[in-house]
Amino acid sequence: MTLPTILDAIRSAPGHEPHWLTLAKHYNDKGNDDLALVVRHHWQCLRDTVASGMAPEQALAEIPDWLVRQLAQEARKAVPTPNPPPNATPQS
Repeated sequence: MTLPTILDAIRSAPGHEPHWLTLAKHYNDKGNDDLALVVRHHWQCLRDTVASGMAPEQALAEIPDWLVRQLAQEARKAVPTPNPPPNATPQS
């Protein structure tokens, strides 16, 4: 799916989570991992902004780069790692 198609889908149904997850995957596939994490973890805030009339691309463009980096860093902390490091001790 192309970016314009994804954005059109979001515009037409901003509350439909799968559209936002598709956008996050698109950014991830393009190497923009930080923005992908922000979209994936904060799509509800973006949804509300788009539902109020702002275009999705404008809503994303208005997030400063430093904030994208910070939000992505926080999202990474919130997501458990798939495999613990070999020297990790199990927690009980």
